[in-house]
Amino acid sequence: MIKADCRYNAVVAPGSQLYESQNGNLGYQVMLECPEGANSFVIWLTDKNRERAKKYFEILGVEESLLKDSGYIEYQLGLDIEGREVSFGTKDEEYNGKHSVKVVWIGKKSDPNLSRSAARYFGGAFGKPISGDVPF
Repeated sequence: MIKADCRYNAVVAPGSQLYESQNGNLGYQVMLECPEGANSFVIWLTDKNRERAKKYFEILGVEESLLKDSGYIEYQLGLDIEGREVSFGTKDEEYNGKHSVKVVWIGKKSDPNLSRSAARYFGGAFGKPISGDVPF
């Protein structure tokens, strides 16, 4: 079960598609699956969100030039992002008195081995002893 205020690694599931809100805002709904369950994330296609939308599609491996083609968006985009690995964060949302867990961001898949990520950040290797240190 997906919980609020957590971070998860997931894959993009089948069924991602264009989405229109009740007030007419256009978005692209990205379907997500992880061992804890399924959810979705909407990339809002509004003027205010333009740069953020570009960044989200980049995270999903989509070239910006392809997004200028309505045929690509309608028929190919969902297939191209299916199976991509991402991370996502959640929060609790209340709407009309009902609570639900909402995905509030997506990003590149997190490395489950944080020490390896830290060593990579500093340009080092992992699993190798530093001279003078005891091997681990």
